[in-house]
Parts: sequence; C-alpha cells; structure tokens
Amino acid sequence: MKVRRPAVLTSILAVAMIAALPGLVVADDHEAPDLQERLEAFVGLVPGAATAVTVRDGVVSSAAVGIIDDQGGEAIPETPFLLGPLGMSMTAAVVLQLVDEGLLELDEPVTTYLPDAPVGQGSTVRQLLNWRAGVPDNYGQMIDLTLGDMGRGWTRRELMELVEPEMVGTAGDWSSTIVHEVIGELLVEAVEGKDFATVLDERMSGPLGLTNTSDVAGDEPQPADLAIGWELDQRLAGDRSDELAGYQTLDGRSSSAIDTTRFLQALIGGEVISEELMAVVFDEEAEFSTMGFDTQEEGMGFLGDLGTRYYLSAGNLISGYSGSLAVSPETGDIVVILASNSRLPAWEFVHQTVSEWAPEAE
Repeated sequence: MKVRRPAVLTSILAVAMIAALPGLVVADDHEAPDLQERLEAFVGLVPGAATAVTVRDGVVSSAAVGIIDDQGGEAIPETPFLLGPLGMSMTAAVVLQLVDEGLLELDEPVTTYLPDAPVGQGSTVRQLLNWRAGVPDNYGQMIDLTLGDMGRGWTRRELMELVEPEMVGTAGDWSSTIVHEVIGELLVEAVEGKDFATVLDERMSGPLGLTNTSDVAGDEPQPADLAIGWELDQRLAGDRSDELAGYQTLDGRSSSAIDTTRFLQALIGGEVISEELMAVVFDEEAEFSTMGFDTQEEGMGFLGDLGTRYYLSAGNLISGYSGSLAVSPETGDIVVILASNSRLPAWEFVHQTVSEWAPEAE
C-alpha cells in the first residue's frame, strides 16, 4: 500500500478549522507550510499518519501527513491517535483537581482511597503520580495477554488485578510502567463514584473543548476516525472491529494533536489546577518522571541546554503508535507530535523543533 500525502486543500481546510477552536491562534501563512514541510521530510515514506502542532510566541502552527486507515483516509490535525504514556499528564491533572477540591490528599496513602491498589506499603498519591509507588512493571505480561486474545477488552480493574502481590516493591521505588496510570484512574473512579471516561469528559474534554479526546475501557468501541496503528513489521495493527479490543486495553486514551496542545495550554495557563499544584507538576528538582512529564532536559530526546527548560513526554507503543511532546511553562512553547507507526521516533521531531528555537540557533 502506498502512503498518500494530504492534498494542499486538506491543509488549508485544517488551518481554517483550527481557527474556530477556543484558545488557539492560527499561524501566519508563512509558518504553517514550514511545519508541514518539516513534518513531511521527517516522516518520509513510513506508512501511517502523523500530525504535529507547535506553539511559539503565542502562535499555533499545525501539520498533517499520511493516511489513517486502509481506505486511504487522510490525516488532519484533529485526527485522534492512541496516546499511551502521553495520556498520563491528563490523568494526573484530574487527580490534582481532586486534590485542589480536598477530595484527595497528595501525601495520603493510595490505599486510603483504593484499598486493593498494588502499591508499596504506605505509598502516597504523590508517589503514585511520580511513578514511585513500588508498582511492578508487568507490562510485558499485559501485552502477552492482550495479544493472545485480541478480541477481548480488559477493564482497568482486571489489569490491576494481574499484578502479583509478591512483585510489589516498597514506597519510593521507581518503575517505568503504565500501570501507575491505570491505578490513578481507578483512584479517580473510587473517589468520584463514576467511570473515568465520564470524569475525563466532565473535567477536561467538556470545559476545554477537547472534541477529539476520549477514554475507553474494556470492549467499548474506539472513535470511528481513530488512526489505525502500524506495527514495526509495517503491517496494520488492527482494524475497526474487535481486533482493536486487546490493544485499546493498554492504550485506552485517544486524542488529537490539536486537543493535546489545547490541554497543555490550559495546564500551563492556570486553567486546570491551582498555582500551588502547578509547582508540583513542573518540579525542577524531581529526579524522574513527574505527573507524566520527564523533568530532566537530557531525559527524553537529549535536548541539552537550550536556554529554557522543557518538560517532556514520549510514547512508543506495542500497538503501533508513537508520540512525543515538550512544553515550557516559562515561555509557553509547546511541541506535540502524534503518529500511527511505532517505527517513527517521534521524540526526534520534538528535538529538531525545539533545537531550532534555541537562542544559539537564532
């Protein structure tokens, strides 16, 4: 199958659609085509689709490349992709809203609210959001189970119950596993008494106008316009039927580059959580991931010293998707790239983009 590039008309329509979104300013005519050209050069002949949005000096630029399905559907900046680890920051934001409202305490044990959570004894909500709650990395086990029964969708609780008690570490132990996010979402459900998808819609998607962001679990259907992922062997990872059920178990959050950018703008703009908790999210002293962001400039993408601090996040998933983002609360700079091919090293695009913004490059 050949990859079809979006027509010029598609790009023009995409920019026009962005103009109507709240909080987003359309790029000058000379800026958006530059991003489009850079994205096309970066993607090359890799199958699938990629979309990117940047915010620089308050100006938003967007680009889209490739096809989203085996019918030749073309990507636009509003196309949703599975987020995987990139969804952690939205989950953390919802948890922190509950903290702002006094429904959760950051330094209270997770088990106070979710008694059967597989975390180290005494592990706090803060440690859970920082991936330091002693949660073991059994992601490989989850993958084996989902690939072994692709037509089944596992619920969050079923995934959490896969964690064997003897594997659980101690409070403060760090591990890079998406199980932290699963437990965080179950924590929200326990406090709110609602499924996480409903909470996300009420607290994020609705208020922020995230029209292409959703959360599914179990056997619920994914959005009809979701970009289908491509695996490392360059084969489609699934289709619109029950083939996706196993994959979506691990990657139930979907969003577009436009929506993800809008969320980040709202987060650093103080629309989502209090100033006090903003300092918790963007903690320069943190050693590892904080609330879904890597706090070290040399962590993901090896950005080095670019004159301003960027908080990063990246995902390269078994389900045929990749993505990365960088955000600077100091300047308001944002880069988001989402792609439906796990071979595409999305963080490199972030690195290239932010490097061009470095003072020494001006």
